[in-house]
Amino acid sequence: MNTILVRTLTAVATVAAMGACADKGFAPPGGTGTRLTLHITAYASQQQAAFAPRWLLVAAVYPVPNENRNGGNGNGGGNGADSANIDFRLMGHVWVPYAGGSQQVTLNASLAECLADDSRLGARDGCSMYVGAALLADTSALADSSNNDPLARAFDERFPIGPFVVGAGRAPTIPPIDLSASRFGVVQWMTDDALRLGGPYAPLNISGPITGVPQSGGGATIIVPTIGPVYAPPTGSQPQQQGAYPQLAFLENGAWHRAIATSAPAIFPGGSGTVNYGFTGVAAFATNDVYTSHATGLYHYDGSAFTRITTIPDSLLSVSSVNGAGGKLVIVGGPNGTVWIGNTQTWTKYAIGTSQRIDGVCITGANEAFAASFTGGGLWRFNGATWTSVPASTTVGKLALQCPAPGQAFVMGQGATGGLFKWNGSGWSLVPATGLNPNRLVTWGVVSGNEIYAWGDSGSTDRAFYRFDGTAWTEVGRRRFAQSSSILNGIMWADPRGGAAYVASPFGRVERVTPSGTTVLSYQPALRDISMSSTSSAFVVGWNLFLARWDGATWTVDAPPAGTPSVRILQGVWSDGPSNAWAVGNAATILRYDGTGWSVVSDVTHPVAASDSYNAVWGSGSNVWIVGNTTILRCGGAGGCATETGSPGALYGVWGTADGSTRFAVGAGGKIVTASGTGGWQPMTSPTSRTLVRVAGSRANDVWAVGDSVLLHYDGTSWTNVPMSGDLYSMQTHAPSVLQALFQVGLWVRSADEAYLGSDFGSIARYDSRSQQGWSQVNGSQYFARRILSIAGLAGGCALAVNEAQTDSPMPTLWRGVGPSGCFLSPMTAPASWP
Repeated sequence: MNTILVRTLTAVATVAAMGACADKGFAPPGGTGTRLTLHITAYASQQQAAFAPRWLLVAAVYPVPNENRNGGNGNGGGNGADSANIDFRLMGHVWVPYAGGSQQVTLNASLAECLADDSRLGARDGCSMYVGAALLADTSALADSSNNDPLARAFDERFPIGPFVVGAGRAPTIPPIDLSASRFGVVQWMTDDALRLGGPYAPLNISGPITGVPQSGGGATIIVPTIGPVYAPPTGSQPQQQGAYPQLAFLENGAWHRAIATSAPAIFPGGSGTVNYGFTGVAAFATNDVYTSHATGLYHYDGSAFTRITTIPDSLLSVSSVNGAGGKLVIVGGPNGTVWIGNTQTWTKYAIGTSQRIDGVCITGANEAFAASFTGGGLWRFNGATWTSVPASTTVGKLALQCPAPGQAFVMGQGATGGLFKWNGSGWSLVPATGLNPNRLVTWGVVSGNEIYAWGDSGSTDRAFYRFDGTAWTEVGRRRFAQSSSILNGIMWADPRGGAAYVASPFGRVERVTPSGTTVLSYQPALRDISMSSTSSAFVVGWNLFLARWDGATWTVDAPPAGTPSVRILQGVWSDGPSNAWAVGNAATILRYDGTGWSVVSDVTHPVAASDSYNAVWGSGSNVWIVGNTTILRCGGAGGCATETGSPGALYGVWGTADGSTRFAVGAGGKIVTASGTGGWQPMTSPTSRTLVRVAGSRANDVWAVGDSVLLHYDGTSWTNVPMSGDLYSMQTHAPSVLQALFQVGLWVRSADEAYLGSDFGSIARYDSRSQQGWSQVNGSQYFARRILSIAGLAGGCALAVNEAQTDSPMPTLWRGVGPSGCFLSPMTAPASWP
């Protein structure tokens, strides 16, 4: 922001802080003597009205010597000697409701103080006055006199205009002030949820098995236990607090909502570190009648609050329920053979004669219940009076225990060859596995012996879904979803009415399987990087081979290409148009998009060079450069991919000039290397030993790098530290983060005059070389908001940013940086389907 504006508005903010409420306006500064009435016209484009500005601020100042005279801003830009050696005193200001288009504002300015001030600069036979205007969404920033840059979030501003020599009877003619939001590449940052299916409260991590409640009309409400740092409701007169609490997430009518158990501790007494303990199981009679097992006991949710069942003091691992002829019954299991059964009012503890932990329970009525151990492999049955061990033909761990009706029970043995079992009245017999892929790990949801649904992952890419009709299994659907070959919590929930079952898995993914196919109901991808070449072409990548494309009208999520094995973390993406994109990640993964589909260039089974984990990619023309933990690759053209010389170790960011003639890469320990033309990479002198993760610039002599609480600038001669003070103090991002050893921070350089930096808690700061302040935060930050991992934009304005999704909070996954033309002003269209 301009020096004059900063100092002027700091004075305005000081006046505002002494007033009542900024939005009520203020009278001009006091004082008697000569008054000057100015008629100032300000105007904005019609598009500007869509940004929802509410206030127009107009101010007048006069210059005096700057007593500090501390010179430049140390941020790689500045305003020169004049701005460093002068200060400004307020003559008058006014703000009025913004009416749109062109409007005239009357400003009353006091000449008395200026004419009596012998230190004033400029004209001696009058006052050298400067004027300016700014367009605001609100005036809250002005109410805080400590704000270093009170109008960092202005839509647009114009200061200084002048000087105008004014005096008694000497009113100047002031030209119209253009506030068409053309100063900055991003006028406003807005949140977006187009790349998150299920709404902002979609759970990222699921801490126990899924369950559901049938609803009228054939639908169902899905309930999963989860944990995470989200906002807790106020308690009494106390303000809203934040914390990691056990929660239940309810998926209803396509959107999630949360119930937060502030009465259940997130950390188990006697536990170590900061490990969060969520609910281990959930059983529901209705959405307002839910029982949850926890490391500290059993809890009941009544639709508004959680209450601990104090009768049960034990740590619990599993819970199930039934509402039969005898009324409601609940069964819970825990360590050392612990089992409790109750009718929701009275509870009885049973010793079932084992030291194994009870990982699964189910109950059909007062005279029948079952228990299973995943860790010990045991199985037990209850006959209403006593528990008896009834082992299956294998001793492997048992999971997915379900008993849908009296006399019916089903359980799975751990592993692809663990076996599928059903209760035959006196023991366990095998369920036919005909039709199931023997190389998949599966779990199931049971409606009856003649209707069972199952799903399975494998070491390859396809997730398969099956239905059992009492005789054989039939595959009913397949999804190219590259989750690992493991089964989360070992259970599906089958709608007891038949016709559908539901499965939950990592990334908050919930899928519905029916005899005719599958549907993805929820998905919260962990985004990592974004590249944008135009307002109609952008690519986003993330964990689990997440691949998304923006075409100017809608987002499309692409399935991972055939042959990509298991989990892959895509860390970087680069594109120069809708028909050319490269994505890179761990385990030697390199993917390419050619306008038709994605293909595998390299993976762990067929690496193009020495196997490495790749962290970033950048390109120019037909060449792309890829940096990893041990190598630098150049790919493209007829030569394929080749290792370049001079690799200095782990590198996390790469960028080059538009023609590719000069390139920079940064990495661990403050490493900075550069290359020109076809030459090898050479080390540069780095002013830091802190890890660097992003590098970007506007040209070869204007480059920025950001990393572990450090910001650097290169002017073509040397790299220098930019002090992370002022607004940058809260923009420091530490590494390693609590979530991962490798981290990323958003950085986009629009020009030599403007750059954007992301950080923890959803913060974005903007660099303005024309401002004494240099860097200023331009969007709000909230505790537990997601880290801004990547920012990409266009020279003409508008940008996109992606957030880290490894914290389970309702903060957005995507930000739209609205440009001067209004690009990205409207919410983005979500994918029509999810692979």
